[in-house]
Amino acid sequence: AELGARIANVGCMDRDRGRFHQKFAQFCELAAEYGIKTSVEPFGAGPMFHASVALDALNQCGRPDAGIMTDILHMVRAGDSPADLSRFEPTRIHYAQLSDGPLQVPADQVIDEAMYERHLPGHGEFPLADFIRAIPENVPLGLEVPMRRLEQARVSAEDRAAMVVKAARALLNQC
Repeated sequence: AELGARIANVGCMDRDRGRFHQKFAQFCELAAEYGIKTSVEPFGAGPMFHASVALDALNQCGRPDAGIMTDILHMVRAGDSPADLSRFEPTRIHYAQLSDGPLQVPADQVIDEAMYERHLPGHGEFPLADFIRAIPENVPLGLEVPMRRLEQARVSAEDRAAMVVKAARALLNQC
């Protein structure tokens, strides 16, 4: 709240869904006291893998201000599609992250890809145009595109960011 945050993002590593639902509801209540909405992020490294599991968490917490932060990489790796976002009320989609990559990666590379090595938007095989169309217009789009190989090649953070922004603009101009 002191930083001016409007949304707090929650990732779940707890395999006990009942406990997670209880803790998430408690966190939502606390965040609301500070005027902060909460979002749950489905991601492949934890039990919140599919969009349907996130939807269940939102329904269980009973807070209409709770929502989802969706990352196209995690949706693709979970086997979800942009159409799965239609299961959420538009006001429940708080934030979306774009990146790109191959449709398939070996299982032992999924975490490394998510944390360190994504493709520029529009430079992979993800259904990004469909994903963007599935997101309500007022939802902020973020770019999460770590590129360790370029960092290790001593490409500056500023140059990497410029590459990501240029690719994202080109993609959005096509949508």
